Amino acid sequence: SEGTCAMLSYNNYQCCASTVVGVPGLFNSLYCKNLEENSNCLLDAQCNTNMYCDQSQFRCVMKGSNSQPCIRDSQCVSGSFCNTATFMCTTKRQAGEGCSRGDGADCTSGVCAQSNYNNYICCDTDTIDGVAGILNAKYCSGLQSSIGCAISNQCGNGLYCNANVCTQKKLEGAACTTTDECETDCGYISLAQKKCCTKSVTVLLNT
Repeated sequence: SEGTCAMLSYNNYQCCASTVVGVPGLFNSLYCKNLEENSNCLLDAQCNTNMYCDQSQFRCVMKGSNSQPCIRDSQCVSGSFCNTATFMCTTKRQAGEGCSRGDGADCTSGVCAQSNYNNYICCDTDTIDGVAGILNAKYCSGLQSSIGCAISNQCGNGLYCNANVCTQKKLEGAACTTTDECETDCGYISLAQKKCCTKSVTVLLNT
């Protein structure tokens, strides 16, 4: 037969049209790939799309849909992950939904990070670093209104972090303490009062 002589499973060889390299240092050999359902196998990468290598019988089997048992992500269909709390295939979570996997495998975006302290959600954009020494971790950025936050530059356009929640920035004339709160600037209108304003100036007071 035409092709390459390679392994189906351990020490089981046949001529294959295409091959995949085993795990370096562990299965450092060529293995047949694009295998059909019920074919002998040793690696997930040998099996056709939507299949994995069932290690209990070393055969290619169909990936599980939601609520079917699993022990690893590769056993679940695209768009799902293996939930280690239930060991069931589970639909990946959308941006803003809670997550627990550091590798982001439980999120459609592939990114799981903190929104605020120890509250992990799926991010829909990139992450930013927290304040060094205080919030020394990755945090979601581009957050929408009403999503938990730790620092203002996590929140999307027109929002700031207020009481650990992304909140709409204040309009001109509203009371403020920092410019982060305002759509424009935050300046003093008297020695004891600040408001959001279109323009502000720096005034040097005699001491």
